[in-house]
Amino acid sequence: MPAEAFLPGCHIEAKHGHMNKKKIPEITGYTFANQSSSKESWYNAAISFHEGAGILAQHNDSIQGGIRVFLVNVALSLELLLKAILVAQGKEAPSNHKLRSLAGETGVDFTESQKATLEILEEIFTWSGRYPVPNKASVWDTYYDQVLERHVIREKAGNTHITTANPKTFPTVENCDALWTIANRKWDEIQPH
Repeated sequence: MPAEAFLPGCHIEAKHGHMNKKKIPEITGYTFANQSSSKESWYNAAISFHEGAGILAQHNDSIQGGIRVFLVNVALSLELLLKAILVAQGKEAPSNHKLRSLAGETGVDFTESQKATLEILEEIFTWSGRYPVPNKASVWDTYYDQVLERHVIREKAGNTHITTANPKTFPTVENCDALWTIANRKWDEIQPH
């Protein structure tokens, strides 16, 4: 695969076929320091996963475990967008997946219901969307006994019990789109005009 695939816009030719490969990132500006402090790098990555989530939402019935794959991409796109906002605000992007904490640090104005949606997306991205089980039984118990329980509505009609997803907090396509729209609005607000 050519260097251009990994280093956008990069085409370097070495004299006599020799170049120190360690110099390429320095020459192109594609270094760890530059990328970690580039709001555009974080934002472009967020856009990629957001667009991927959109495609998956359209086809999730034809993909085994499609909703999980969709939600992992949603969670990752939101994480990257929130980190892009932090970097644009002159802060360092933390190396965690704590969406509610990231949202608080950025000042994105999510409602309480949307913060609850971030809670379940955080769990999905941390483990339930990627693995069949977490690394500890206690995490499993907390997820099913507490976190997921906060996102369902239980009703009883006679001797029939009905459990449904809470439409205000469950990570539906609509709720996920609303989270993206609000965070992306914050991104737009902090861009120089």
